[in-house]
Amino acid sequence: MKPDLLLFFDTETTGTDPRLARAVEIAWIVCTSDGQIVKEETHLVKPKGFTIPDQAAAIHGITTEIAETEGLDLSVILKELLADVSRTGLLVGHNVAYDLDIIAHECSREKIDSLKFREKPSFCTMKSLTSFCKIPFPSGTEFKYPKLGEAYEKLLGESLLDAHDALIDTDACKMIFFKAIEMDIFRFNESPRPDVEVRIC
Repeated sequence: MKPDLLLFFDTETTGTDPRLARAVEIAWIVCTSDGQIVKEETHLVKPKGFTIPDQAAAIHGITTEIAETEGLDLSVILKELLADVSRTGLLVGHNVAYDLDIIAHECSREKIDSLKFREKPSFCTMKSLTSFCKIPFPSGTEFKYPKLGEAYEKLLGESLLDAHDALIDTDACKMIFFKAIEMDIFRFNESPRPDVEVRIC
């Protein structure tokens, strides 16, 4: 069945290993199952015990100085996020496993219980759009996971501008998710479990 509310989310971080990377920006959008936005949040994280490497800042534009000036305490952000997670039926992200791990590890560092977050049903647009996007590896033997911008362009017919801003990426994920629903690439399960079933085209 359709969940009453969905939560789309994204993180910008200091690196690629979710066990070691630190969140520097967290964004999420709560919306209804027909795409109406209920709440939208985006926050920079005030660094505590880490700095943002230049190579990471070159990707998302968030330097240590910017984060220290404009960031909020991580625990405040996480508690607000988890409060919104608790009232939604499904978490959605592009490469959602990475962002789930980032949030779970940050909760652990802040000694915040993330069990309900980790047990919440989740859905990955990246993995689920692989067969639809059909972007081959250089070897040509199989298809690779589409980047967010690639999936966005394939479904919406235009380029994704200002990628690697957490809120822009979250909104893009929401747009491709509902476009895929509209195109009958994804559909909501009819079973009682509040999840999404993928129909391969």
